[in-house]
Amino acid sequence: MELNGINSQTNSVAIREKIYNAALRSQLEPYLLAQQFVDVVEGFTDGEVFVDIEIGNATVRDYVEGTDIVLEGLDMASREFRINRYKQSGHYITEKFAQDSYVSAKIASVVPAKEARAIAAHLEEDIFGLQAQIQKVGEANELEGCPHRWMSGYDASNNATVSGSLTLSDFAMASTALHKCGYFGPMVAILPAFQEYALTQNSSFKNALGYQPLYEKVFMDGAITGTRFAFNLFGFDVYVSNFTPVVSETLNDLNGASKAGTNCGVAMFFANIPDYRPWRMAWRMMPKFEGNWNMYKRREEFVTVCRYGIAKGETPNFCAVLVKQDPSTVIA
Repeated sequence: MELNGINSQTNSVAIREKIYNAALRSQLEPYLLAQQFVDVVEGFTDGEVFVDIEIGNATVRDYVEGTDIVLEGLDMASREFRINRYKQSGHYITEKFAQDSYVSAKIASVVPAKEARAIAAHLEEDIFGLQAQIQKVGEANELEGCPHRWMSGYDASNNATVSGSLTLSDFAMASTALHKCGYFGPMVAILPAFQEYALTQNSSFKNALGYQPLYEKVFMDGAITGTRFAFNLFGFDVYVSNFTPVVSETLNDLNGASKAGTNCGVAMFFANIPDYRPWRMAWRMMPKFEGNWNMYKRREEFVTVCRYGIAKGETPNFCAVLVKQDPSTVIA
């Protein structure tokens, strides 16, 4: 007796070649950290320009008995702050796609968070990009006898250069430069992400690991966490970021050698003292999400809009060290 069977060769139309996951998988998004290190301008609720009044320090003179006291005024200065950014993130889903796609509702549900995240990432880049306004590009920006901008790599402990990598000397100079300007608060270093690898391969740090247990976590945890170095070096809490600026310029290293860098990352050092940080910002309108049905184009439209201002803050409280952003960076 002949049997009529069902098999995959003769009935392939009944078999789905691909099965698509009903869940949406989001792209991994880099860690954001800039906003926690920014001074927020308070009291700027309307208008376009906010003006700070700053008062200088009092002076001291020698006094000679029997003479009149010398009376002096106090130096006054002002600085302006403006709401200078108006940002939007907008997307849409057509009526036909919503009817035909089995994941259209899930896509619509994640749009607000995706737009808010995109604006936050853009703000991160905006904040760190102010380094070119805080300092004069291509110059040492010397204050109190110490440079505040230089090329990385020189290690005074062995009079050698590790091209494009931060050394103990770079950390030591950043600490000294900030202290000479009077910044003695908690110190922070924000480095391009590639420097996490570069630091663990630096022989000077490996030697320090052997003799100074405080630095032990540089090697043990630093290459694993991906977002923050688990160590404190010369008083700096060290973070890594995927949003640090990329620049090309010529600068001296700490040994006075001129180095030309192409596509360098900017490592940023500062004291995390409220009201005296290198960056300032104010929200005029926090990210605001709105949705609307467009009957003429037959689509659901989504938009997130915000207004804010960012500006340089305490400029002496900032050191920039040019480093390798990735293996393609050229420093010669």
